[in-house]
Amino acid sequence: MKIIPVLALVLCVSCGFSSEDKNEKNLNIESLKVNDLDGDLIEDTLENEIGLDKYLADVADVNIKFEQGYEIKLILEDEAKKGVIVNLAESINQDDVGFNYTYGSSLLKTKAFVESAKVARFATHSYGDVTDFELSKYVYPLTNENYRFQKQLDVKNIIDKDKFVVKNISLNFKANLYLESHPLIKEIRNPVFEVYYYDYRNRTYKLIKEEKIDLVLKENVLESFQVNIENIPNEFIFDNYFKRGEFLIISLKDYEVPTIGANYTNQMASIKERTTPVQVYTPNYQRQYFVSSKSPKSLIQMLDHIYKENYEVSNNEVTKIGQFENNLSDYEELSKVALENKKGKWFAYTNKLNQHFLTYKYSPKDTITLAYITGEKLASQVKEKSRLLKAVVSNEDSINSLGTISKRSDLSFSIDTGNYWGERVIKDSGEFWTRPCRGNCRVSDYRCRIDVRDFTGEQINEPFSMEAGRRFFSLKVGDSIYSLNDLISVGVLEESRLEEYYFYHLKKSEYFFSEEENTKQEKPVSLYTPTFRESGYHGFKLVSMSGKTAHYECPMHTMGMAQGNNLPVSNESLNFKKWKHWVHQRKLSIGTQKDEVLDFNYTVTSEIKNYYN
Repeated sequence: MKIIPVLALVLCVSCGFSSEDKNEKNLNIESLKVNDLDGDLIEDTLENEIGLDKYLADVADVNIKFEQGYEIKLILEDEAKKGVIVNLAESINQDDVGFNYTYGSSLLKTKAFVESAKVARFATHSYGDVTDFELSKYVYPLTNENYRFQKQLDVKNIIDKDKFVVKNISLNFKANLYLESHPLIKEIRNPVFEVYYYDYRNRTYKLIKEEKIDLVLKENVLESFQVNIENIPNEFIFDNYFKRGEFLIISLKDYEVPTIGANYTNQMASIKERTTPVQVYTPNYQRQYFVSSKSPKSLIQMLDHIYKENYEVSNNEVTKIGQFENNLSDYEELSKVALENKKGKWFAYTNKLNQHFLTYKYSPKDTITLAYITGEKLASQVKEKSRLLKAVVSNEDSINSLGTISKRSDLSFSIDTGNYWGERVIKDSGEFWTRPCRGNCRVSDYRCRIDVRDFTGEQINEPFSMEAGRRFFSLKVGDSIYSLNDLISVGVLEESRLEEYYFYHLKKSEYFFSEEENTKQEKPVSLYTPTFRESGYHGFKLVSMSGKTAHYECPMHTMGMAQGNNLPVSNESLNFKKWKHWVHQRKLSIGTQKDEVLDFNYTVTSEIKNYYN
């Protein structure tokens, strides 16, 4: 271990107790009280004999993770007891690049990364409450946002339009167990796993499955098992899965350890009384150590036991552990290192301490997390999420708040178009030009473009598509309004299809901010959809003309078409003042501007992610 001293670190060496009879191999409680510094129910003398560190608790290193893929089945029923089944399923083929046999992230790792991003501009140490629950739980991350948007709209349409209610929700997925090699612990038996989700209404983790598996798990063998859960609460789907993009949490509750003649629960109860848990996360592995701290120890002393000489401390920070050392570029904002996926930095996360985390003396009531976080991961930590699912009628809800955005935000939304209603307006355009002259005819030379807008007086109420109705939609950011059409044309907004729905992703949130505005500044963003009003001409309108005789032929064509269709000729026609006197107003009226007014309805689902910077 290499230390460049800045703080005055006082190191003390704790003395261990050894068994009076080194040949005694039968473990008993009385002996363990004085001969088990780390509380792992293995006598220190035995640990010494086989080369284990008596200050590091020896616990079966069992990894419980998800396999990629799941299936949720919603059974819906209407008043007539007619049923329909909606399947929500995701899977990934083993041939896909993103496939992993084990899937999931530690709940504590997720929390430590977020807390580190909060302080990353100023420090490498953050603190907060760490519970026993967080130490051993793994989360299934949901990544396919488009799929959830699509299915959320599907389910809402069935429930709202067809008046269905949820009768049952079931879920199945696969998980796996893996026992790492250990000199003493070669197998575990009869593991018991638990499945949770976070209940936002009651602000607690809710257990939805607990099961014992009849299994002898040998070291270095990956064992898979199927999990089926029935009667899942509705809020899990609608509040967690759809609204928040959150899924399941899995953990290993208990198992038998034949080597020590005890189960995991009893062993951990003993370990927690005598050790401090130290979690270490790197891009390659995540490990948990329990370091004897009945006699309190500094982090330096603990790292001496875990890594021997293979770590470094400098300038009041942990700068290297194993192959991972601080090499992240200097930054004032996290956005500056967002593309650095190979370079990183060590961060510490602990419970609240009354002195510097390197010199503080840790006891069993404390926890330590050390995480090597790359620039890319640091810059991608989410500060807050905003979700919306809403059915909208334009003349009732013109401004629909999606949340707030900054220069470092990710906004996506999906639209399910409904109907539009109002007076039908027929719009068309055509071009007319000189016909070939054969035989005895006068020579003419012209080309005209004539448009028509016909306010028919007919009231309509019919479905619309975004191709025709995109003009109805705008984003309101701060006090400014931007049409979706304009944002798409300049490459700020990207449009795609989710089957029958329309999906939009904001590619450049910085577009709405000046260079002088920093990344901390936020602006409210809304989907702005008031009653559609567009003023325009009424009747036939001469738009363009060219050719030697166009000055005569094109106005005549325009008036002839207007009279033939019993519509006005528009006073906005090209050069109208020059040929206005040709209009026979007893046979043909002159049209002025008229408003097209349309109301419409739609459903929107959206998500905004704001990142730490």
